[in-house]
Amino acid sequence: MLVSPITVPKAVPPTNPAKNLRT
Repeated sequence: MLVSPITVPKAVPPTNPAKNLRT
């Protein structure tokens, strides 16, 4: 469960992982 949340936001947004989830 620690690899899913870390690999998802790191592979999707190459700039801002917090902005992509908020949008």
